[in-house]
Amino acid sequence: MLPRVQPIAPIRRTEPFDDPEWVFDLKYDGFRGICYLEQGCSRMISRNGKLMSRFAGLGAQIAASLDVGDAILDGEVIAADETGRPQFYDLLRDMRAPAYVAFDVIWLNGVDLRALPLTDRRRHLRTSCPKGQRSFPRRCRSRAGVTSFSN
Repeated sequence: MLPRVQPIAPIRRTEPFDDPEWVFDLKYDGFRGICYLEQGCSRMISRNGKLMSRFAGLGAQIAASLDVGDAILDGEVIAADETGRPQFYDLLRDMRAPAYVAFDVIWLNGVDLRALPLTDRRRHLRTSCPKGQRSFPRRCRSRAGVTSFSN
């Protein structure tokens, strides 16, 4: 049985800054969800600990597309338009197929990865997510907070 985990909360700042020790992520408008994959099954849990049954089909697609025994992914359910930009109201109204943007892998094939640096966990994530699937790693920029904020 996989352990229950809490998503890592983002740190908000009032002003952008650059720092070589930080990773700056793009913000997606969607629903934060921890995706538990175990024995070919999946369940998506909200940051408040609620089962996200509305996205059971997406979870099943993620479980089928990843070549893992078991995993815990942290990410966001979004609805992307033709340009790849998230459209929150389309997600609310079920106007587009949901996609899962994974930005962290917490557990992989029986190993708790939380002690590893985020950059190492993301490398594991990229190697586990096949290209062209509805589950994909989040794009990020290292060190360039000011540039990330202005774009």
